[in-house]
Amino acid sequence: MLESVASLDLGSTWIKAAVYTADGQRRALARRPANGHEGQIGRFDAEGYLAVALEVLREAVGIAGASGFGPDKVVCASQRATAVVVDGQGAAMTPAVSWMAPMVDGAAVFRGLEAGAFTALTGLPGWPMFPVFRLAAGEEPLRGAVDRGGTLLSLGDFVLGRLGAPPVSEASLAAATGLLDGRRKCWDPGLLRIAGLDRMPPLVRPGTPVGALAAAPAAAAGLPPGILLVAGGSDQACALLGSGVAWPGEALLSLGTAAAVLAPVQGWPTKPRAPIVLPHVVDDQWVAEGFVGAFGAALDRIAPALGLGTASGLVAAAATRPPVERSPLFLLDRWLATPTVPELALAREPGDPEPDPAGLAALVVEALGFELVLALESVESVVRVDRLRVAGGGTRSRPLVQGLVDVLERPALDSGEPEAALWGASRLAFADEGTSADEGTSVDEGTSVDHVRIVPRPAPWRNTRLSRYRAWKEMKG
Repeated sequence: MLESVASLDLGSTWIKAAVYTADGQRRALARRPANGHEGQIGRFDAEGYLAVALEVLREAVGIAGASGFGPDKVVCASQRATAVVVDGQGAAMTPAVSWMAPMVDGAAVFRGLEAGAFTALTGLPGWPMFPVFRLAAGEEPLRGAVDRGGTLLSLGDFVLGRLGAPPVSEASLAAATGLLDGRRKCWDPGLLRIAGLDRMPPLVRPGTPVGALAAAPAAAAGLPPGILLVAGGSDQACALLGSGVAWPGEALLSLGTAAAVLAPVQGWPTKPRAPIVLPHVVDDQWVAEGFVGAFGAALDRIAPALGLGTASGLVAAAATRPPVERSPLFLLDRWLATPTVPELALAREPGDPEPDPAGLAALVVEALGFELVLALESVESVVRVDRLRVAGGGTRSRPLVQGLVDVLERPALDSGEPEAALWGASRLAFADEGTSADEGTSVDEGTSVDHVRIVPRPAPWRNTRLSRYRAWKEMKG
């Protein structure tokens, strides 16, 4: 029988599980909404989140088992910049605090390390949403739990620990704590001092077996105790691997709750204004990332405000017409700041007509495309991109992908596997001790899905679009 792996994707909005066989076939898929901490944006009841993850894993394992496939290993990809403090038994002492939680005051970090130096050391922008800032600012309950002897873990490492692994940290997840020297892939003593930390868990390579599934979580997940637990990595790095992007020159448009443009690089960028750069799950590579932020979450929020019901309804309406030269420009981040008054996000010239819902929907898709163009420009400041691929839940809507490709004016390849993070984490587990670009792009070679090349439709208004992008970029500042 083919070897099989159970893979978890621990997202901010959805928790997903799948079972893959070594030939790249997905034998089961299950998902459920992640449980938020009631009344607290960006916080999760960590133990409750774990319980949902086990339920989703049990469902996927049951589906695969009905076809005769029983996983030999468990691995997970996880959202980044989400931290939880655990006690000596690995139980959560705090909620899991994610990147979506309100930012804190960054002054405590920047007194010890100016913003440019922080970025050069960690590869992260100086946005005070990462755990190093929260700890340095004394944010509770993280600060108090650490001071009582707790250990800081990423969400993915916490889940592995509750499944039976000892406290360890995988580098692509550790990097998003803001405590890692990104180029050397090791904890930075200066950042640990700023955060008031004496120690951090030992770092392990992605794909490393780190323990055995304990009896209680095994029973909850419907798995035999003792099967291997494997360190995975960040969801975006796993998606890059799972989508088949292996070498510099290719990039991934990752379209999920958030969106990003991701590309592998083979050296640590030295440009002073580089994009986000984090360790890859592939040996000797890093990931350059242009982060867009709210994507699917924005569509879900905007659609009912425009009277279009769902994200699918918004995309369908947008497909009926393109934005034209005299259309206003839509700024997503400004709209999200004032969602009850969408007119504040629309820059009109005197005499411009009021857009109808379909016209507004077209502006939303155009604006998301412009966000991706800007992110791609950021990535291309450090690595040339000749080919684009797309993955993520957004690829289930071909009209949406087509609309974005039209704005990008570059073709993109859809592998047909939207759950690239799950497959990428599984690839790591099959490799046992990490993977390298030399191993090729298994998503191309081993899966039965058909690749679809999506090309921009002819656009007689191309020069208009370029001028609109320049105006949008100037408005965005």
